[in-house]
Amino acid sequence: MAFLSEEIKRVEQVLREALEAWEEEEPDIRETLIILESVPGVGWLTALALLVWLPELGSLTRRQVAALTGTAPMANDSGQRRGRRRVREGRKRVRRYLYLSALSAVRHAAPLREFYRRLQAANKPKHVALVAVMRRLIVILNAMVRTGRTWEPQMAMPRVS
Repeated sequence: MAFLSEEIKRVEQVLREALEAWEEEEPDIRETLIILESVPGVGWLTALALLVWLPELGSLTRRQVAALTGTAPMANDSGQRRGRRRVREGRKRVRRYLYLSALSAVRHAAPLREFYRRLQAANKPKHVALVAVMRRLIVILNAMVRTGRTWEPQMAMPRVS
């Protein structure tokens, strides 16, 4: 265990040094990281992964970012048959980080927790509800990067029309 702990510390140090070098080349990266890390459930490693594997973040529509990350339900229909909607395709690495962030967000971010609980109360399976939180999270992150604003709990509230 001690060996693995040391290896994790070493890898994190290498990542931090690479990030510092990247920030020197592109000063806007720091601001984007601060925006992303302001969301409960999104740590520096998730923020870094989003910047690396989803460089389009902030320039997409909500539907585009959901499809690109594989959090949008895709139809499985043929002729008269209506199959189950499933999340698939998209960028798998980004989806992994979103999953972990969503798990943390439903524990620590009140609006996302309430959204998750509301879906469970509607008899949605836990995994389906968590994928919905993942989608809401990436849509919020995309909007935050686009507008340059940090986290505010009302961002996660549903829009009233």
